[in-house]
Amino acid sequence: MMDSGLRVSEVTTLEAHRIDWLNSSLTVMGKGRKERTVPFSTMTAQALLEYTRARAKGRIQSPQCFLGRTGRAMERTLVRKIMVQYGKRAGIEGVRVSPHTLRHTFAVFYIRNGGDSFSLQEILGHSTLEMTRRYVHLAKRDLAEQHKKFSPIMSLGKQVLTNVSSVIQ
Repeated sequence: MMDSGLRVSEVTTLEAHRIDWLNSSLTVMGKGRKERTVPFSTMTAQALLEYTRARAKGRIQSPQCFLGRTGRAMERTLVRKIMVQYGKRAGIEGVRVSPHTLRHTFAVFYIRNGGDSFSLQEILGHSTLEMTRRYVHLAKRDLAEQHKKFSPIMSLGKQVLTNVSSVIQ
């Protein structure tokens, strides 16, 4: 979900045969029963391949890719519970740990790393640019905060002030 920006419902309903290994993409049924193709990275392809190999050894009672212990498709609530458990194990506190957090993080990092809002809209399956603009705005606000922290001029200014203070004393 972090590499594709998929909604939890898209992950839980993804059918195994809808993964295109050759093109590193998958086809999902999004909101409003709109089908779209979403790319994923080679690192995600490797993890998916390992998962599907392990999946093939177990009991398969569903065409969905991600299965629970019974061999049936995972439900959204189970995915959410698993994420909360991983968040606790990782010591993450004070922020929401959820499947949507991964979607949100994907979108912000996509923009922050130079992706454009039109391709992000397509990947996320937004029907209008309005929702996508929220992520662009968040990424820009985040960039401004990072600049305040790491601005070379600000850090030089702090050094100059420190040096002037020590001379005066």
